[in-house]
Amino acid sequence: MVDLLSGEPLPALPGARFAPLLTLGLLATLLGGFWLPALWLGTGMFALTNSVFHFWQRTRIQRIVRPLMQLGRLHRAGRALHRAALPLRPLQQLEAPLARLRSVLRRVAFFQVEDNMGLLEALKMLLLLDQLVYARCRAAVQQQAPAIRAVFEAVGYADCALAVASFRQRFTTCVPHFGPAAEGIRLHGGYYPLVPGCVPNDLALSEAGVLLTGSNMAGKTTFMRTLGLNVLLAQTIATCSATAYRAPFCRVLTSLTLADSLPTGKSYYLVEAETMRQLLLACDAAPGSYLLLLDELFKGTNTRERIAANKAVLAYLQPRSWVVAATHDGELGALLHSSYVEYHFCETVTADDWYFDYRLKAGPLTTRNAIRLLARLHYPAQVVADAQALSATLAAQKQPEGPQSGTPEEPVPANALTGEDYQLG
Repeated sequence: MVDLLSGEPLPALPGARFAPLLTLGLLATLLGGFWLPALWLGTGMFALTNSVFHFWQRTRIQRIVRPLMQLGRLHRAGRALHRAALPLRPLQQLEAPLARLRSVLRRVAFFQVEDNMGLLEALKMLLLLDQLVYARCRAAVQQQAPAIRAVFEAVGYADCALAVASFRQRFTTCVPHFGPAAEGIRLHGGYYPLVPGCVPNDLALSEAGVLLTGSNMAGKTTFMRTLGLNVLLAQTIATCSATAYRAPFCRVLTSLTLADSLPTGKSYYLVEAETMRQLLLACDAAPGSYLLLLDELFKGTNTRERIAANKAVLAYLQPRSWVVAATHDGELGALLHSSYVEYHFCETVTADDWYFDYRLKAGPLTTRNAIRLLARLHYPAQVVADAQALSATLAAQKQPEGPQSGTPEEPVPANALTGEDYQLG
């Protein structure tokens, strides 16, 4: 694919320097044959050579020229925007680039002429018109590359401005404010615009990191994505899906959707470990310039080592970056109480209903729903009862729990809950 915006010349055709000589040879022998008919034998030889040369280059020229056909549409769009006189600075400087782009189009137009009679195709074949015109197009594109790029960027700017305006009109948005790093990140009424009816939440992230706990499907990951998305939108299109946003400029690094890799033979835990190593190195190289969004770190290993690794990594990262980490391990709250503030999402369970409010609340999670979910999904009653009994025993012994959202506070019959209100957080 030809890159018309890079300023690099179009590819040169093999043997292109011979095309003018072959064309001149054919014309010279053709005209000279009127005085010396023997020269017409040379005309036939040149015609045969030119035909072979033409078909040898034809497919290559068509492939290279195809992107040039879009320059006409680019020119029309740029001209329409220039005439509209919109109050956008890039559009006010389009007159000169459009004129230079028009000079390129005059050469490109040759390749767009339709030949219904076959006469033009015969002339192209005998006089190598494709090769000669392509050489001029190649020179013109290289010379006018800055003009092509200027028109492209102006049209792209207008397209982006229209998209941003449409986004602002469709959703509740605010203009971000940027402050010093000492003030931290403050998000008010932030929501994820791709989730219909997404519940807005607030968060203030300053010296302490945030340890986020919550039931399954309660909204932890969606909230972290909301925060990351708003940081990116604020720093790119000066628009946030929130009612207020204030933060310093920072880069967003995440560990949200990792997976193992069969082709490379990497387990889930190894992928986690390698990803976190890259994040640690980044924060060491530029401390204070990153927002880290971490979802259930090291869940690919056993409970004891997962908690230990989480504690060590999060404690190491907190002085070097802003950290929001989601976990199901309630023990981390006590282990990191000096450097992290706990927040949680939770559900409301009644005798015949179950729903989430998706509201971020201060403090650790105190309710649990993992085994309740098994009952809600109509697991066999014996499976639910055995799980509840063992969970209660482990809790009484105060042994570390596995990677789960918790156990119910009281037994729940397997058929007590239906799946009608089942929804993702």
